[in-house]
Amino acid sequence: MSTLTFFSLSELKPYKYAGYPMLIKTITIETSDDLLFSKESPLLPAATELAFHTVNCSALNAEELRRENGIEVNEKKLTVFCLGFFLS
Repeated sequence: MSTLTFFSLSELKPYKYAGYPMLIKTITIETSDDLLFSKESPLLPAATELAFHTVNCSALNAEELRRENGIEVNEKKLTVFCLGFFLS
């Protein structure tokens, strides 16, 4: 639901997304899960899409994600995850 909201409503530009700590934790947990690709409903695609749309919607969100170290954490987690996936 949050993804649809930030994707479709340009009037949200002046507002910051308040869920980055939870979003960063979700991405961290999902990328650490060995059973990610066998899950019926993985959260990683939705979480990364939400991060993209919130940052794309507002510069305030990009600054907030940076302040929460979310860009660095997500880059490291997704890099390790993708390398592990392609090398296995």
